[in-house]
Amino acid sequence: MVSATNHAIEGIKGDALEIKLTMESLGADAFGIVLRRSPDGSRGMEIRYRDTVYIDGEKSMFSLKHGEASDPVRKPFTLRPDEPLRLTIFIDKICFEAFVNDRICYDRIIHTCDHTGKALGLPTSEDLGIGLFAEGGNAVVKSMDVWKMEAIKKKAYPQ
Repeated sequence: MVSATNHAIEGIKGDALEIKLTMESLGADAFGIVLRRSPDGSRGMEIRYRDTVYIDGEKSMFSLKHGEASDPVRKPFTLRPDEPLRLTIFIDKICFEAFVNDRICYDRIIHTCDHTGKALGLPTSEDLGIGLFAEGGNAVVKSMDVWKMEAIKKKAYPQ
């Protein structure tokens, strides 16, 4: 059970991962996962569910709620009654892709910043943790599987 904000998951770290997560609210106002989490929890990229899916927190310009209904990438998403939140997440260094309940997909670049970005809450290249959170109540993790992947390697192209 997740009962407080941003608990680190011990022993799970990385910047090239596949994560399958199923969570349900037990009265929580908001709940989700933090990727590329700093050791102290002050930085990271958040996938939050609270009436819809938000990427990077509820006030971010990346919120799916801010898109138009006709926008195929940023359309609103609402869980059906008694439906858990099911995420399939791929992280490859700075690339991020999340499939939400097999109905919507979101991808973006995780802008890591080792200097000025720390003050903005942006993850650094050393922030490799994973965290779970619930706010205003509890949430339960029904299942979570994490696999390390090999990162995509750059190849030199023939001239």
